Amino acid sequence: METYKNCPIYTFAVPALASGWYAHGTVFDPGTKMLTELQRLECIDTIFLKKEEAEAHALMLCKSWIDQYWKDLS
Repeated sequence: METYKNCPIYTFAVPALASGWYAHGTVFDPGTKMLTELQRLECIDTIFLKKEEAEAHALMLCKSWIDQYWKDLS
């Protein structure tokens, strides 16, 4: 689990049916004591050959979502 702008983020790669990996990430609410999901992000239309690439993409998706989320709240 990582933190970005005080939001806990959990990312991982999910095996694709054929071959490769796709990205999955979850952003949690920083204002709660228990982990409360704010957003779940999946990128099933892009298959990565390496697990690490899918994980990096998931992290980028979560960070981008957080940036937009906080921007919209301002």
